[in-house]
Amino acid sequence: MSSFPENQHNFDYSNDSFDKGWQNDDSFGENTPSKGRAMAVPFVLLGGFCTTVFALVVNFFINVFADFDPFVSLLLWGIVPVGAFLFGLVAGSGYGITARLLQFFPAKRFIILIFVLQLIMFFVSRYAEYKIAVVFDPNPPGFIEVYQKFVEGFAWQGKNGNPPIPLGKLGYLLELATAVLFSLGALVGLGTLFGISYCSQCKVFMRKQTQFAIPASAKRKKIKKKDIAGQEQLDRENADVFKRVTDYVLKIMERLNSDEHNNVENIIAMLAEIQKEASVPAKELQQCWHQLSFDLSCCPNCPNFSLNIRVAVTNAQDKSTPPLTGLLSVLYSDGQFKSVEGFGKIGSSCKF
Repeated sequence: MSSFPENQHNFDYSNDSFDKGWQNDDSFGENTPSKGRAMAVPFVLLGGFCTTVFALVVNFFINVFADFDPFVSLLLWGIVPVGAFLFGLVAGSGYGITARLLQFFPAKRFIILIFVLQLIMFFVSRYAEYKIAVVFDPNPPGFIEVYQKFVEGFAWQGKNGNPPIPLGKLGYLLELATAVLFSLGALVGLGTLFGISYCSQCKVFMRKQTQFAIPASAKRKKIKKKDIAGQEQLDRENADVFKRVTDYVLKIMERLNSDEHNNVENIIAMLAEIQKEASVPAKELQQCWHQLSFDLSCCPNCPNFSLNIRVAVTNAQDKSTPPLTGLLSVLYSDGQFKSVEGFGKIGSSCKF
């Protein structure tokens, strides 16, 4: 088998073409959104605003009636306000749900906008809590004074029966971390959309057509360090399996690069043939160190499709997993290769 650099001219793709493809693909938020997508922005903002208010109101009532502030009381490792992040997930769910319903793919600048808005909403909620607390006070203290006492009054739980120790000026750092984690949590809902293929022509999310995985390595075996022959045999088995899956991918890439046969029907037929030849039961697949996954999505309105092929470690916690010479990853969408990784070595060397 010839190496990938030798076939690069035949397949007619390069790193420069990949970079240009990313830049010219407005589905990833680089270009100005269409009128339809722009009209969806207010509704996405409204959906996120509603869930953000809901999350902040729930936190307020828990704080009032249970004397427990989830934002700063739920800590990870005793210092990270994970409660703020969890409430941020609830707050940002409206952005993700509304965007998905309206077929809106968020641009990078929109993500930044949401992060800033959530920061503003967080501190506005602090001011709203102050206004509610002093509503019946005829001579209320100023907000800055109350907020300063509130932040500097954060206290760690005392040990061995000792009273809690206020953080003082360090309370501002905890408050800032709380606001940032709340805002980051709100981005998760929109972040999930990046895992769904998007048709930049029709401005709609693609629908999953087929998804399966095949072994990309031999089954797990425990080989003693002194067993040189056993290790060499395992290397040969791994190389044979990985070469076979590499051949599958190269054939698919040739078909994708063909103007005559590059259509979703032919690609589906190829994938069905690969699945029939190489797929194994799920239990047997889990016994392999690596697996090659195929993920095909199609646009419901046009012939456009997206194909994501990648080699992944079956069990990341298995320390005996042998390393690959290069991870294999192919992403094809909008009629062009978006990225091809790991082909620098697998054509000329298939050893682990």
